[in-house]
Amino acid sequence: MTTFLYEFQDMIRVGQLLTERNQVAGTDGNISVRSGPDQILMTPTGRELGDLDETDLLRLDLEGNVIEGHGRPSSETAMHLRIYARRPEIRAVVHAHPIFATAFASAGKELAWDVLPETALFVGPIPLTDYAAPGTDEVPQVVDRYLANNNALLLRNHGLVALGHSLKEAYRRLDMIEHTAQILFYSHQLGDPQKIPKYDLERLIRLRKEMENQNSD
Repeated sequence: MTTFLYEFQDMIRVGQLLTERNQVAGTDGNISVRSGPDQILMTPTGRELGDLDETDLLRLDLEGNVIEGHGRPSSETAMHLRIYARRPEIRAVVHAHPIFATAFASAGKELAWDVLPETALFVGPIPLTDYAAPGTDEVPQVVDRYLANNNALLLRNHGLVALGHSLKEAYRRLDMIEHTAQILFYSHQLGDPQKIPKYDLERLIRLRKEMENQNSD
């Protein structure tokens, strides 16, 4: 596994950040990284993300079969594999249950992406999916219809999944969305959050698409 040590260390660090920032609890959440054209690195089921080491992480083929490592991959592996199949430019996926974002998901409330400029620029739309039973084949089927043009999905009654051209970008998006959800939660108590003016939202969308095209090259 030494070939993948750098990726493993990044995954371990993200697992620690998710735990330190209360974005997971217990054995919640899962992380994956695309490793070459036909493999991914995946966190195992039943392990706390804040307490991982290199021996815990698994290397899988794109059918979900374990090539290297011990234990069973996360119960949400099928969701990760569906994302990689539909979005070949994506290299990392982070799924967690951050408190404020998951509160929106549990209440069946859309998370407005067009209130904070940073969210519009670095994330874009965050659709709320239909409900799917966690750990089942329903999850990849439900997320599939939202994947084409979105970098993050709010899973109804479940949590948040963020995609990135790198693990750093995927985690940064998840963290930014949770920060956005917290701001929106308090904004709703003060009144209706005000959307970014249309002219500037269009500018931010253009900039985001330019950045994404550069990352895909």
